[in-house]
Amino acid sequence: MTTNRGPLVRLHFYAGRTIMPTILHDNNTDQQAAEQTSREISRNVATAFRAAGTTQRYAATRSRIPLIALSRRLTGASPLLCTGLFALAQVLGTTSADILRTTEANAT
Repeated sequence: MTTNRGPLVRLHFYAGRTIMPTILHDNNTDQQAAEQTSREISRNVATAFRAAGTTQRYAATRSRIPLIALSRRLTGASPLLCTGLFALAQVLGTTSADILRTTEANAT
């Protein structure tokens, strides 16, 4: 009997900061998987902001993430750090775990 525990996840640490968890997709290198996962998480956060009617400017002010940095992260141009995810989840009134669960569910 095989148990499906969902996709494998790897955390990346750079310069003492945690970069987003990587969902390891089939036939991808680790770097490609990291980039793909980061974009998927960013896309889910951006979708949640649109659904809530929240502007990037408001989210940037509330999360204390500079607007240009937030814009780059939500479009996938730069990776979303865990600290940023935590702050954005608070703005949305949810948790980072809920956002990651949604991303994981969409990836499988």
